[in-house]
Amino acid sequence: MQINIQRTNKILLPSLTSLYLLLSFLFINTSQQALAQTIENLYINEFMASNSIGITDEFGEYEDWIEIYNANSFAVNLAGLYITDDLAVLDKWQFPSTNAVLTNIPAGGYIIIWADKDSLQSELHTNFKLSSLGEDIALVEDDDGDLVIIDELTFASQTNDVSYGHYPDASGSFEFFTEPTPNATNMQSSTNNTFVEGLFINELLASNISDITDNTGVQEDWVEIYNSNSFPVDIGGLYVTDDWADKTIWRIPTIHPDSTTIPANGFMVLWADRDTDEGVRHVRLGLGERGERFGLVQVFNNDTLFIDSLSFPRQGEDISYGRLPDGSTTTTFFKSSTPDASNNNSEEVVFANIKVYLEGAYNANNGLMDTNLVFKQLLAPQHPFNQAPWNYNGQESLQDTIDHITGTIDWLLVEARDANNNNLILEQRVAILLMDGSVIDGTGIQEGIAFFNVAANTDYYLSVKSRNHLAVLGQNLVTLPNTTPYDFTDANNITGGTGQVSSLTTNLNALKAGDFNADGVITVTDFNLFTTQVAAINQYLASDANYDGNVTVVDFNHYRPNVSAIGVSQIRY
Repeated sequence: MQINIQRTNKILLPSLTSLYLLLSFLFINTSQQALAQTIENLYINEFMASNSIGITDEFGEYEDWIEIYNANSFAVNLAGLYITDDLAVLDKWQFPSTNAVLTNIPAGGYIIIWADKDSLQSELHTNFKLSSLGEDIALVEDDDGDLVIIDELTFASQTNDVSYGHYPDASGSFEFFTEPTPNATNMQSSTNNTFVEGLFINELLASNISDITDNTGVQEDWVEIYNSNSFPVDIGGLYVTDDWADKTIWRIPTIHPDSTTIPANGFMVLWADRDTDEGVRHVRLGLGERGERFGLVQVFNNDTLFIDSLSFPRQGEDISYGRLPDGSTTTTFFKSSTPDASNNNSEEVVFANIKVYLEGAYNANNGLMDTNLVFKQLLAPQHPFNQAPWNYNGQESLQDTIDHITGTIDWLLVEARDANNNNLILEQRVAILLMDGSVIDGTGIQEGIAFFNVAANTDYYLSVKSRNHLAVLGQNLVTLPNTTPYDFTDANNITGGTGQVSSLTTNLNALKAGDFNADGVITVTDFNLFTTQVAAINQYLASDANYDGNVTVVDFNHYRPNVSAIGVSQIRY
């Protein structure tokens, strides 16, 4: 190529276009000569096969990327070379010769290629993507018609937002980098140098309805991390997961260490809300109300290791769960949550365990109670006791349909009463009756009925109310919490004895069916209610004594033997 310059009395400079062409020619010509002599000194130095929060391309998109390192002491231009992720197709994508500036690597320098299968975007975007499950990458030249591999790298399954490459640059050793270094020298990540110890998943809330709010003013699930060390720890670069098959679901960003550093003996809340655009403490997973596990993970020496994990049972609305004391192996439910603070002074929820049978739901063939209401999807997630005659204002409910709890029969209202005056109700709590007579909390917590206003290791009377069976009051005091259920199927444990219950079999008694208006007596008033509901099909009604969703003569036959039954005065309305 020639650039003609006419000689005049003035000095004439070449046009900008001509100058660009000249520079391009010099770049390509010089670097191609160098390439022919030193082709072995180009390396696939680092790559990322799953990029969600790392660097972005010129269009602001998170794409897979490959870094090429020029280990030579002079510049090399890649125009005309190939890169591929398929060793059977070595010429899969060719570096273009249209922009020598973009494809030139300075001495000891780097270049990033975007493996995004979007080659029309610009010169350094390939026609393939990288597989995070593992594959090959090769840098290839055309040597007089023969395709020759300059450098290749085979990799196994990759982790989100973790790069992989040579350490040191161009060496024979490879490492994962939790702090990637695109266009720069590969450095060991700070979280990869030393295994982090002394961090604990200390408390969590998996169903936040009215607890604390995040930085946007929204109630979200949260997890508290406790740093038991005598020095601060930055958790940026660590991972959180709720799936043991994928330990690196979410990497805590490293871009704001001031927001991810936990003080010595301090605490930090992470928001499990999947809203990662709301800040570095928001993680891309939620907490399962029905119970699961949560892990804090570090990629260390190319291994993925748990720093700590916490398995938790089914959770209830606004009831936190965690370690007591901080960092211990003992876990419990708390009466009040303590996010960003110690659990050591927290009070535990006091659980009551009872056993109850309902006469109408009993199935003599299997000795259990029938679950027809749940089977027919007639049992709503909200309890029925917020109306007369109970007028209970508790908000216990399940966020999903109640049939997710195996063996559900119906809602109950359980009361803790004063040890010196069994007329005095200290606390009421809605509960869920299961087919074997066991009873769990109305929020779905399966450890028992959760009381918040009673003291632990203290005696109480317990009473049980149903929406259509005669209520009963316990005869004996119970020390709460109790692990052995107080047995309301034993008439000796009921105030008023056998006259307050119906005998199903020897030593198995049940609440009497037929108190359809729940006033504590079974009279013609209950029959009158029955007549207004008879012939109803597939509905949740009080006159459905046998819990099959229909009101028929079968329900009347449950009512008739119990007419004139009167509950003890303490439970009547």
